[in-house]
Amino acid sequence: MARPSQRATTSSSGLRGVLSHHYSPLLSPPPFNLPSRLGQRRPYCSRPADSQAIPRPTPEAGSRALGRLRLGAGCRQSRREGRDSGLRALLKSARPTARVQAVILAGGFGKRLAPLTSDVPKPLLPVGGKPILARQIEWLRHHGVTDVILAVGYLRHKIFETIGDGRKYGVRILYSVEEEPLGTGGAIKNAAPFITDDVFIVVNGDIITNLPVSKLLEELGNADGAIALVPLKSPYGIVEFDANGLITRFVEKPVLEGFYINAGVYALRKKLLGELPDRGNVEETLFPLLARQRRLKAALFKDVFWRSVDNLKDLEELDAMFSQGGELL
Repeated sequence: MARPSQRATTSSSGLRGVLSHHYSPLLSPPPFNLPSRLGQRRPYCSRPADSQAIPRPTPEAGSRALGRLRLGAGCRQSRREGRDSGLRALLKSARPTARVQAVILAGGFGKRLAPLTSDVPKPLLPVGGKPILARQIEWLRHHGVTDVILAVGYLRHKIFETIGDGRKYGVRILYSVEEEPLGTGGAIKNAAPFITDDVFIVVNGDIITNLPVSKLLEELGNADGAIALVPLKSPYGIVEFDANGLITRFVEKPVLEGFYINAGVYALRKKLLGELPDRGNVEETLFPLLARQRRLKAALFKDVFWRSVDNLKDLEELDAMFSQGGELL
């Protein structure tokens, strides 16, 4: 039998490596080769020597959010040179006409995916050899998003180390830190000091999709918020029968026509930040209020890919799809 160190070398990449790490008693190395301290990799550009790289938020901000990472001229040049030709060609076809900001909610514990998330935050779990969060950032950049605010909490240092300042994805990354869980609504409000645009995008940190962000922004219209909705796919196969009670056919997990679910992608106006709870979920607080007041639009997306990573089965199926060459962009 191979020695543990040999098996770890061949099994520690991608989802297989994460699964092997948690379910094989012979393997002990973590699935990601991460330095123990952020400073060892130096993923962030620093500010001039006469000031701190990460400024403290102002008291008026009322937030514990981590300061904005500001890039100097040298860093901007490094970012441009660091893009590989494939990504440059991809982004060229999706140049934005104006800056667009997005908030990715990436601070949850991922309890339903334990023990995989005991030492890797859920947004960094790999699908097809690439973290969920990296796929989200590439999707947003493809659709014109230039600034991404990561709302982080649990195991945030690993997200700092893996994602860095965003230059390798062609975006600018800012970090909003939750010292304790705030819920989706509280997490968005906590990021308020970094939100400068009148309209911004919010994305749950556990979905993979290719829906066009531009359509969501168009659907917003004069409303204060818009929610991307996708058709509900039955988690079970269904049985059809006729008027005499005779079964006519079986349909495996069909899309239920006329029923839609929240896709976890939102377009919100900045003025809503003041209506968000300090702690609590936006789906249970702000959205019901906006719906009663007729201030919330539904944006329907029928012919798009959308998948939420809720459990190990979801993760394995997505990993298999991408590993077999499936791509969304």
